[in-house]
Amino acid sequence: FSSIAYLRSNRNRYTATWEPSLPQNDSKTKTLGAMLKADINRDKLHYITGIDIEYTKATREYSQAFDFVPSGFGSAVAAGKIYDYEVDYYAIAPYLRTEYRPIAALKIAGGLRYDTNSYDYTNNTSDGQYADSSFARPGDDLDPTFNHLSPKLDISIVPSERQLIYARYANGFRIPQASTLYSLRTNNIAFDIDPEISDTFETGYKLATQRYEFDISVYYMVIDDTIVRRENNAQERFFVNGDKTIHQGIELSLSSTLTSEVSGKVAFSYAEHKYDNDAEFGNNEQEQAPNDTANIRLIYKPKMLRGLTTMLEWEHVGSWWLDNNNTKKYNGYDIGNIKLSYRRNKNLMFFAKVNNISDVIYAESANISFGRERYTPAAPRQFFAGVEVFLGV
Repeated sequence: FSSIAYLRSNRNRYTATWEPSLPQNDSKTKTLGAMLKADINRDKLHYITGIDIEYTKATREYSQAFDFVPSGFGSAVAAGKIYDYEVDYYAIAPYLRTEYRPIAALKIAGGLRYDTNSYDYTNNTSDGQYADSSFARPGDDLDPTFNHLSPKLDISIVPSERQLIYARYANGFRIPQASTLYSLRTNNIAFDIDPEISDTFETGYKLATQRYEFDISVYYMVIDDTIVRRENNAQERFFVNGDKTIHQGIELSLSSTLTSEVSGKVAFSYAEHKYDNDAEFGNNEQEQAPNDTANIRLIYKPKMLRGLTTMLEWEHVGSWWLDNNNTKKYNGYDIGNIKLSYRRNKNLMFFAKVNNISDVIYAESANISFGRERYTPAAPRQFFAGVEVFLGV
């Protein structure tokens, strides 16, 4: 029997000093949780049971320092406190998994998990629309509770010591975030958002020898009641439950020992993330979801200098749509990195790395917002160096 308890506290303060028209956001989050788990073996049966518990207390204050009147699009925002609310979040989830191995080469497993998630929200300002702006605050009665039973089933076949064939099914859900429920950007106080429900099917094959490891998997996932962002005629944003989205793809990886000093790893994935007859986006692909990604690593560990590891890495991210209407694409990017580490002894290690060695100018994220293209520039060439000292007790 095992248990884990954790306490996490976080505070974020963001002030838009470079754009004085933007409000100041002051948020605090404190989380207390516990995870209890028990493993029980009964000959050919293996039981895993437990419970996850979490309590989070969060606050948010969002203030405009002065009266703001936009010169272009958007609504005017009067000086004052736009949001001031507290949210208590409660989550409890008991679960049970049973594994049955009738023969050594076959394992059948299934599980159930029941989640209860609830919000307790307190609005410390007046309810409704904030002045003449697009911001709005719901009342204290918006305290939803989300319950869901998630089944899972998987089967594994082991043809030999070096091979594995598996198939899995999993059901899951995702509740709306507190900011989606309580930090409204339109005066849609009377609204309701259901959690997203997902069904995932996956099958794969693994092979491992003394010189290489090969993995391939194919998956298909359907998400019902996908939470999507809409915009009205005034370009004010709000969230609703859309229809279905479909996510399918293939993932491959190959690791190989090329020589006694050199090894390599290649990983590639291709995926499609599409709406399924959505009321607004039809069968379009989702924004900011590249179809292909790849990673290649070449690792060198010279025998003449034991403890030294060098790695040359290439990262590829393919193109993606900037918006859900699929009007324009970003081309993606390719970058290279170099990483080195040298372990002098068990207590001392030196390391260094260079990210983006060719100093490529690219955007790590890009989309269309309020009718305008928006790009978040990635870091230029970066150099890092350091030392780690391990002190024995």
